[in-house]
Amino acid sequence: MSFCTHCGSSMVDDAKFCEQCGMPNENYENNANEQINEQSKEQEINQVEQQTHAQELQKEPNKGNKNHKKKGAFISIICAIIVLAIVAAIGTIYYMTRVQTNSGMVTVPVIKDTNAQAAATNLRSKGFKVQIVRELNKRKKGSFISLKGIKPGSKVNHSTKITVVESLGPGMPKNVIGKTVDEITDEVKAMGLKVEVHKVPATVKPGTIISTYPMPGEAFNAAYEGDNMHIAIASKCNKKVVPADLLGKDIDSAKQILEKVGITKYELKPRFSSRNYIDKIVGSYPALGEENLKEVKKVTLYYGVDASETKEVLTKKEHLDGINNADVRVTKGLSPIAGVWCNKGGECLYFNEMPSFVEGESTVVLGTRVGDLMNDGAKPIMISDENYLSMNNYSQDISGSILYDKKLPMNDMMKNHLLSGDTGAVEFYKGLDLPSCGNNIFSPSPGVRVCEHGKDINAENSPEKFDDQGMYKGSNKDANTGLTYKMHDFFVLVPVNTKFDELEKSGYFKGKGKNKPDFSRPFIMRRDPKLYDKTQVAIPDGVTGPDYPTSPFVPTKKNKPVPFAPAPDDDNVYYKIEEPLNWLRFDIIKTL
Repeated sequence: MSFCTHCGSSMVDDAKFCEQCGMPNENYENNANEQINEQSKEQEINQVEQQTHAQELQKEPNKGNKNHKKKGAFISIICAIIVLAIVAAIGTIYYMTRVQTNSGMVTVPVIKDTNAQAAATNLRSKGFKVQIVRELNKRKKGSFISLKGIKPGSKVNHSTKITVVESLGPGMPKNVIGKTVDEITDEVKAMGLKVEVHKVPATVKPGTIISTYPMPGEAFNAAYEGDNMHIAIASKCNKKVVPADLLGKDIDSAKQILEKVGITKYELKPRFSSRNYIDKIVGSYPALGEENLKEVKKVTLYYGVDASETKEVLTKKEHLDGINNADVRVTKGLSPIAGVWCNKGGECLYFNEMPSFVEGESTVVLGTRVGDLMNDGAKPIMISDENYLSMNNYSQDISGSILYDKKLPMNDMMKNHLLSGDTGAVEFYKGLDLPSCGNNIFSPSPGVRVCEHGKDINAENSPEKFDDQGMYKGSNKDANTGLTYKMHDFFVLVPVNTKFDELEKSGYFKGKGKNKPDFSRPFIMRRDPKLYDKTQVAIPDGVTGPDYPTSPFVPTKKNKPVPFAPAPDDDNVYYKIEEPLNWLRFDIIKTL
C-alpha cells in the first residue's frame, strides 16, 4: 500500500490517480519504471542466458565437428600415404621391368660361324652366357646348327643364357624301335645317309623295327669304307634261330622267348653296356637272328652291366689257406669289355674275345678290326704275349692279382689300382709293370734271357754268351743292365654309373676336358704318350730287393700312375658301339 503525496489518502500501489483528490500517483511511475527495469533486467538476463545456452549449444556441435575434421584429416593422410606407396611400387616395377630392363637389353647377333664352338666363343666374347647342346643333324660333326629358342636380331636381357646347337653329325633318329619303316622314312632320309633295311627273324609282328645300327639316338661313324646305317625289321622266326627281338629284353622275358622257339640250353655272360640296356639282353652267340644253332651246344646271351657290377664281373672269389686263411677277390679275364669302342672322330678300338691262359676264363686282345685277334684264337693268350692286357701287375703267384682290402693289408700289390676302390672304374694295360730292354718288354727269365746294356739277348741271338744248357755265362756286372720303364698302352674303363666326380677330384687326370662325356654310355679312355714330357725312365743298374724302383706309368703298391692324359672329353673318349646283329648275314630288302 502507498499514500497520496497531495492529500495523504491511502491507495493501492498500482493506482494511477488518488481516488480522493484525483492527483497522479507518483509511486505508480516509479513502480512502473522499476517493473520495466526489472523486466528489462530479467529480459537481459534471459537473453544472456539464452545466448549463453545457445553458445553452449553451438560449442557442442563445433566440438564434434572439430573431432570429426581431425579424424577425417587423419584418414585422408593415411589414404594419401597408401596411394603414394602404390604409386611408388608401380613406379619401381615399371622401372625394373621397363626402364632398367630396357637399359640391359642386348641384341642377339647373326651367327656367321659354321663351327658351333667358334660361335659359342664369339658369343661369350660379347658378354653372353652360353651353353652348348648336341643334336643329330645331316651337317658334319661340330657344325653350328642354330640358336635354340632365340632368333638372331632379337633383343634379350643381358643375363639370358644363349643355347648353341652343335651337330653330332648324321645318325639314327631316336624312338624308331617298334615303328614301321614308312613311319620313320622321312626322318631317316633327313640325315642324308644311305640306310639299308634288312629282314631279321623275330617273334614280334612282321614289319616292326627291332634293331638299328647305330643305336637309336647315336651318330654314325663308319667303321670301314662303304659302311652304312642299318635297320632291321621283323620277319617270321623258326626254331633254328636265336630270335633277334631278344635285344633289349630283360633276362626273364628273354628266357621265355627262347623257350617259345624251343631253345632250352643257354648261358648268361655280362657286357658293359649303355644305361638303356642294363640287366637287358644286348647280344648273343650265335648272333641274334642267325641260323646256325646246330654248330653250338648252347646259346650264350650277353646282358648289360654297369659300374655297380665292376668287381663282380671282373674278379672272382678265392680262399687263401695257411697264415692268411681269408676270402679274397682276384682278377680274371677282361671279356666283359669285348666289342667295338669308337670316338667321335671315327677312330675305333676292337677288343676281341679269346681264351685266357687261366682255364675256363676268357679275356680280350686289341685288334685292328672286328675278328682280328692278332692271334689265331685257338691258343690261349699268355702273359708273355706283347698284346696281353692286364688289370694287375706281374707276380709269380696269386698275390699280384688280389684286390686290396684294408682288413688284409699284407696283400697290397693292387693297393693303388682303381679296381680296388669303389668308383667302378678300372685300369687295364699292356706290359704289366715289367721293365723294358730296348723295345722289348722284359719278363724275368733268370739266366735264360738277359738284358745286357739295353740289348735283349738269349742263346739264339747271342749263342757265344750262353753255355750248352742255354744259361748266360757273361759277367754279372753286365747282366740286367740298361733296363727302363716305358709308357705302354694304358686304358681306363668307365662304365655307366661310375663315380666319376670322385675320380676327377682325386687328381687322377691331368687337367680337365671342355665337354663332359656322355655318362649314359660306357666309354674307354686311352692314354696318349704325346702329352707327356717323359715316356720312359731308367732303372739304376745293380739295384735289387726292396730298393728296386717301380714303374711310374702304372699303379703299383708304392705309387699311383702318373696323372692320366688326355683329360676325359666327349671328343676323345671311346664309346661302346652296341651292334648286336651281324648285318652282313641278312639280305638287303630296301635302301632309304
